[in-house]
Amino acid sequence: MELPCSEMDKISLERGEKMLRDKTKKKTYRIVIDTKAFETALKRGTKEEYEVGFYMIGLFKDNTAYVYDIIEFPYLKQDNLLISSDPAKLGKIFTALPLGLRIIGTLHKHPDSLGSKFSSIDAETFRQWSRDGIYIHVIFSREGKDLAAYMVIDDKIRKVDLEIRDLSNERLRSVVLTLPMEFRIYYHPKEKAIDLLNRIERSLILAVSKRLLPVQFIDSPLNSTIADMDVLKFKKKTVIYVVTDRQDFFYYELAYPSELRFGDIKEELISILNLNKDVEFYTQKGLIYDDTPLSELNGLVIYPRPTLEKLLHNMILAEITKISHLVKNQMEESLKQFENRVKEIISSEIKKALNRVNNEGE
Repeated sequence: MELPCSEMDKISLERGEKMLRDKTKKKTYRIVIDTKAFETALKRGTKEEYEVGFYMIGLFKDNTAYVYDIIEFPYLKQDNLLISSDPAKLGKIFTALPLGLRIIGTLHKHPDSLGSKFSSIDAETFRQWSRDGIYIHVIFSREGKDLAAYMVIDDKIRKVDLEIRDLSNERLRSVVLTLPMEFRIYYHPKEKAIDLLNRIERSLILAVSKRLLPVQFIDSPLNSTIADMDVLKFKKKTVIYVVTDRQDFFYYELAYPSELRFGDIKEELISILNLNKDVEFYTQKGLIYDDTPLSELNGLVIYPRPTLEKLLHNMILAEITKISHLVKNQMEESLKQFENRVKEIISSEIKKALNRVNNEGE
């Protein structure tokens, strides 16, 4: 029997939706984490008895996520079984990311007793993230020997292929976009132009807003009549690029009002990018002083380096450690020689005693 057109359309629509769902389910995702970034997480995890967590930074290419850096959570809560991050700092990290890069998801440590299997709390967290887009979450345990990656597809948590490898041969590249202002956008060396355009469309609004908002006019008081203005010029913020010691694949990009001085933002840079507190900041021209106007740093790359005091401390500590190991080895060798000598003396005396006993018996 032939069905009415409306029924046929309904069936076709249902079939189309099913095919789309099936296609999404069959889509395979994977994640590749740079070796150095993962080793940073392991090293941090071994020093902490509680759970530790990180935001993974990178990009997606052909359903593969590439992770080039990690930033540790600012914790609201942290214990052996639960960690929760501060959403305020997450927002700041989002704005610090250069055009083309994004937060891939989270990486966190589990106690050895739990292993890499996700908990009910993890499951709820994964689902909350999935409401805002595609994210992948990685759990590691047992010093990195047990690890797994997960993502939410069709409200179900599924495992994702995971690989840890050196991404130095897949180093990010960048090209300058010239609009009314210039932006540097990062891309994978094998990425296609259409993929880059799609990522530009998704992230350009944020890149523009962080450089212009709040909007302020140049040389135009707010009580001016618009009809009296020939040209509307807007103030642009100072843009600085910050390198971390965790990776050299890209620079973090931050924008601040030009009238500020470096001392006004230094502590925030350390906090946002999870840098060591004992650092000084340099450009290629030299040390940046706290009273340096940010306008003088516009467009420059900033490098955090340990303070001289910290370097001396580390050098002295390294020498003390080296000497203590030498002394310990020498003492162990001396004790071993002493122990062998005592054994020889005892053995010799026992032989003498046995000889005397034998001679007296004869």
